[in-house]
Amino acid sequence: MPKTHFEKQPGIGTDILFYHFTSHNKILFHRHDRLEIICLRRGHILFSVGSKEIMLNAGDIAVVNPCERHGSSRLSADNDYFVFLVPRSVFASCTREYRFAETVKKDSACFECAETAASLFENASAENAFLRRAEIYRLLHLLSAHASGFSPAVAGSTDDSEITAGIKTLIRTRYAEPFSLDDLAQSFCVSVSNLQHTFKHDTGMSILNYLKLTRVESAKNLLTHTEYTVSEIARSTGFTDHNYFTRVFSSVAGMPPRKYRAAQREKK
Repeated sequence: MPKTHFEKQPGIGTDILFYHFTSHNKILFHRHDRLEIICLRRGHILFSVGSKEIMLNAGDIAVVNPCERHGSSRLSADNDYFVFLVPRSVFASCTREYRFAETVKKDSACFECAETAASLFENASAENAFLRRAEIYRLLHLLSAHASGFSPAVAGSTDDSEITAGIKTLIRTRYAEPFSLDDLAQSFCVSVSNLQHTFKHDTGMSILNYLKLTRVESAKNLLTHTEYTVSEIARSTGFTDHNYFTRVFSSVAGMPPRKYRAAQREKK
């Protein structure tokens, strides 16, 4: 796997950043704590997001959620694309955190909106600052049709360090996937001990405990609102062993999954 680095973005934390690339030969594998919107005008890119590879063609948009690993070494020579980096503060007033789809293909409304925003950024002036931000909000609204909401198990804090905020976002969006502290530490360019110490200092809990709470919170939601079996819910929330899932769920919720489901149905 190509080396991944955590990229600290320039500018004020509330700024929406814009970049335009032509004939770019490589996108280094990296993560950062902003939502990244990549719009391909010409050519094609074989783009990696997390564990997925996606082919982008002219008119396609790739959306990278905060702290997701992404990059590419396979771009056509004639590529022409532009990128928006949207800070998480844009979503501060939302009651749900959105996880966007990796690709939005051939959605003319989304791409036309992105082109309008790009034009405003390429001809940036103090007078059109409001219009730039308004057009990004309109683009996010259009892209939300390709997103699903998720309520975090443990709310974020404005006192979190950049690393802690990034870890929380990554866990909230990828809690069901295999998890490695070594890979996480490499992504943020720190040692495992430094990573764990920073998170514990900011939150009062370990990274693995935060992961466990997030997985159990998701399992509670599925037990309450779906008819999936307990085994199916265990697998879909990142637990490979049914018995271990039951033990962890019981320790957090105070009762086993089946009893929790029955109690929720009795309340209804």
